[in-house]
Amino acid sequence: MEKLQELEEYLEKNSKITDDEEAIKDFEEQAKKFSINQIPEEDESEFEEQDIPVVESRRQLIDDFEIYHNIFVDNSASTWQYAKKVDIIKPYNLRGTANAVRYAEQRQKKIRGLGSRHSFSLAPSTDDYYVVLDKTFKYSTATHNEDVKNLDQDSLDLIKSGYDKEKYFDVPCGMSISDINDVLCPDNPNLKPIGGTRRSMFNMGGGDVQTFAGAFSTGTHGSGGKHSAYHDTIRSLVLVASKGEIYRLEPKDGITDPAKYEAYYNENPGLTKPKLIQNNDLFYSSLVSMGCFGIMYSAIIEVQEMKLLHEDAYYHKGQKKGDAWNEEFKKNFKKPFLPDPEEEEEFFYIQLNPYKLKKNREHSLLIKKIKPTVIPGSGKQVTQRKFWPSVFANSGFAVNVIRTIANAGKFPKRRFIEQAISAQNDHDGEGGGYTDITYKVWNAGSGKLKSFGTAIEFAFPVHRVPAVLDLLFAFLDQSGDMGMGYYFNAPIALRFVRAGKAYLAPNYEVSGDGKKVKEWCYIEILRVNSKNVNDDQKELELFHHIQRMFTAMGGRPHWGLNFNFEFSVEYLQKTYPKFNPWLKAYQKFNSTGVFENGLTRSMRIS
Repeated sequence: MEKLQELEEYLEKNSKITDDEEAIKDFEEQAKKFSINQIPEEDESEFEEQDIPVVESRRQLIDDFEIYHNIFVDNSASTWQYAKKVDIIKPYNLRGTANAVRYAEQRQKKIRGLGSRHSFSLAPSTDDYYVVLDKTFKYSTATHNEDVKNLDQDSLDLIKSGYDKEKYFDVPCGMSISDINDVLCPDNPNLKPIGGTRRSMFNMGGGDVQTFAGAFSTGTHGSGGKHSAYHDTIRSLVLVASKGEIYRLEPKDGITDPAKYEAYYNENPGLTKPKLIQNNDLFYSSLVSMGCFGIMYSAIIEVQEMKLLHEDAYYHKGQKKGDAWNEEFKKNFKKPFLPDPEEEEEFFYIQLNPYKLKKNREHSLLIKKIKPTVIPGSGKQVTQRKFWPSVFANSGFAVNVIRTIANAGKFPKRRFIEQAISAQNDHDGEGGGYTDITYKVWNAGSGKLKSFGTAIEFAFPVHRVPAVLDLLFAFLDQSGDMGMGYYFNAPIALRFVRAGKAYLAPNYEVSGDGKKVKEWCYIEILRVNSKNVNDDQKELELFHHIQRMFTAMGGRPHWGLNFNFEFSVEYLQKTYPKFNPWLKAYQKFNSTGVFENGLTRSMRIS
């Protein structure tokens, strides 16, 4: 611990760095000098996923739920303007969740579900109460084999004939993506997967720290594959709406057999019975509803047989003439990147340096191509993934040091970002690439960034992306000359997502101008926070300007990755052809206004 403090003090005192590559070399040399090889895990606990601290003395036991009074809630990056002390309600079961909603209504209070606090937007904000669902199911990796036996999967016995229930998993909505992966396919031969067969989700976002409800309800996604986004894999959803009314929502041709459903609850009168509704408008509205419709309790998702994936990462350095971000490469965006038919799975990512190393060169880029493989030994046996930002901390160094380097010295951070991109290249020489089970390959490490990084993300039809990025790069060139803080210090990420049916998902299949879109490209802009609050304020200025610029170009913001985006009914009607049916569903499920919050007020639908 003392050695770590000495190293951080050295870097703080010697932050007048003139070259970013030299900064990283200096960092490594000083680490050796101070004999730091591995930082104990607890030294980075400030930046790891943590439960909200609840105080037992503030706990009150009511009808099937616990309530903790005056608990301070913020996200780990401390970006929530609405962070404050609120009451946290923890139901024991479905009935307790309904009672929690009624409890709020009786007191004329507002209530919202709360996940892992990964969002930067207004979506998770509440006026009064948060509902946390971690007591509605029991799962821990320490008691895995016992817990998977007790996860309730009875709903799968009620699906229609002809459906294979092995292709589905009923997920508790308060479960984290990480735990879902462990339940479906534990990376330990002594642990048994639920159902007895190793399975996986169809895709995953860049990290696994989010709760499932928080992820799918804001439109979180991966890149490529048959189903690109979480919400596109949901086949049935249990929702607790206003007045404590409980629904099982499915499309018109839903998987649940109504006759089996009625018979099951007639035989089990003591169970809490959701009302089964099979309706396209209500179902496709509810998938991406940002918590505005109520508390999402559980969801049946489609899963697949576990498979190995092989990833190749190719770095293309910006040259005067080369295959980086040039006119020839931009022609690729004239058609979808992902294969047709969709069963030919391919996962595709691009990272770009938003700054040119020299004015007469192009922007460097990294291309990641991932495909299923049946060869267990294919590729390098990598023991530690290369991804941003761990490329600068792959010996376990403290993230405070990364933040120092990422915000010190020359700016914009051209070479620092170049190092982040080039260091991921794993295709030089024989036997390149990386092979592992699906969720390990999909995990890009962004969950670690939630504590010291901020981001915005917008979706565009693929063919529009070159024009959008060229305008963005021109803006960043100008803003980078404005001084410390007015720059970005991480690669820009492009992810490719097939069109979906969820009405307010950024990848909804019809654009605002009424045209069918086959594939969307999500542009994510990320920044590692400075330890200087003035720098962070400048960062928000950049984000707000870019949000306005992207909106003018027809982009759709990620519901969880935006900063106080200026939504309105007029904007949403213009951007989403199915907004009016979504609004009708909102008025049905939030008839008492109990789920209103900062987001619904910004949308002006409260």
